[in-house]
Amino acid sequence: MTDIDLTGDIALAIDGAAERNSALVLGYVADDGTAALSFRGSTQVYSRDQLAIWVRKRDDGLIPAIEQRPQVSLIYYSPDTPGSVYLSIKGRAKLAPEIMTRSTAA
Repeated sequence: MTDIDLTGDIALAIDGAAERNSALVLGYVADDGTAALSFRGSTQVYSRDQLAIWVRKRDDGLIPAIEQRPQVSLIYYSPDTPGSVYLSIKGRAKLAPEIMTRSTAA
């Protein structure tokens, strides 16, 4: 297994990518077995070897998919640096129930 190091230039590229119009694209396997891709502007480096992504819908889409099929991929491209930046990341997603909340209507 390859050592993962999401610090330095990689962290600078990922954190705040949406503000630079360079959001990451997340790929996962949908419930029907097809590939699902979605832009994830909230992606942030959480630790040296972990990313965090805010997910709007708790009961469909990404969350139920990764409970069954946690393999994910992310891709990032930015032409707006002193040279193009490309990142391709593969890994396993997991939920963080300690920070998951269910919104309630007032």
